Amino acid sequence: MMAVVSDDLSERAADRTPTGISVAIGSVLVVVAAVVAAALFPRGEVAGRLVVMAVVVGGYATFVPDLRAVLSVYLLSVLVFTGFLANQYGELTTRHGDLWWYALTIGFAAVLGIGYRRIRRSALDDPSDPVGEVVVPADLSPVAGRAGERSGAEGSAQPAWHG
Repeated sequence: MMAVVSDDLSERAADRTPTGISVAIGSVLVVVAAVVAAALFPRGEVAGRLVVMAVVVGGYATFVPDLRAVLSVYLLSVLVFTGFLANQYGELTTRHGDLWWYALTIGFAAVLGIGYRRIRRSALDDPSDPVGEVVVPADLSPVAGRAGERSGAEGSAQPAWHG
């Protein structure tokens, strides 16, 4: 984990896409994916339609670092898939509990996308992706010196690992 100075945080926050914009982009992608899936696969071909939705949600999760946006798009995709691709006329019911399998499949694709993004980020060590960072405000810095140091007998700061 890495500490971020408060000035760096404000610069990164200005560069990040707001959650609402990310959700709106994801919603458009879900609707387009539903239209494409309905055009490519006939009404009885639920598995093919499910694959299209899962690929789109997984791809979205690969590029969007905001987990709230990914969760929102995931939930929307499950509802759109269940209501318009698995059933007709917006009915949000399924036979024999199939909704849970649909939700798990699309959710698994989202988790794979998030995992791929995190692996790629750690391999590239991209500091612009704020996931996994700890923010240390400047006003909470220790009084005795830097973090990880303690005051010695003479009042000088010594690293904590030296006896």
